[in-house]
Amino acid sequence: MGNSQTQGITSDDIIIFLVGPSDGEKRYFIERLDLDYRAAKSSFASVSAVYGIQSWVYSLGWMVDNTVLVVVPSFDEAGAHYSVKNWCEAKGFTTLGRRSGVLYIHPTSKNPDVEDHLEKFLDPIPRWSQPVRTKVVPSVPLNTSSSVDDTRVGILQAAVNRLNSRRWNVTVSPRFVKGPDIAYDIVQGLAKELSNGA
Repeated sequence: MGNSQTQGITSDDIIIFLVGPSDGEKRYFIERLDLDYRAAKSSFASVSAVYGIQSWVYSLGWMVDNTVLVVVPSFDEAGAHYSVKNWCEAKGFTTLGRRSGVLYIHPTSKNPDVEDHLEKFLDPIPRWSQPVRTKVVPSVPLNTSSSVDDTRVGILQAAVNRLNSRRWNVTVSPRFVKGPDIAYDIVQGLAKELSNGA
């Protein structure tokens, strides 16, 4: 691979966009993933911010193809729309068909405005290059009681069901409760689906 600032994405790469309303939750998810010995982050392909978006190349366990994890800024931030558009153009993402998906990290303490956030994320990406699969990841605060957690995840699941009644292909993943093994399993599970032509 060449300079991580300028290299494009190859047709063999699996692309996973990390999306959601909380930048802190996305950073924490990456930190947990990096603690898992099965997630080998390439030391020469960790990407400095390009148009405000960071991405890293991982080798996940037995999988042959690389997985590129792309951290998308919250769309509450000014200019996030143009950041996504410019990043896609700089990486060549708009010109080739991709095996790509979305992990939407959703803190269960927030209202499930999943559709609005995903629409804003997809808007600058040409339809023929848009990710084919989305998994919503409930991110559970450490001190949440199980009954409150179940209620919030149920509300989130209802929001996802409404999305799927339209044009979306969205599922709810296992809950992310701050463990490295869970973060790895979520990423590797989506990467495997995309590799198999989800």
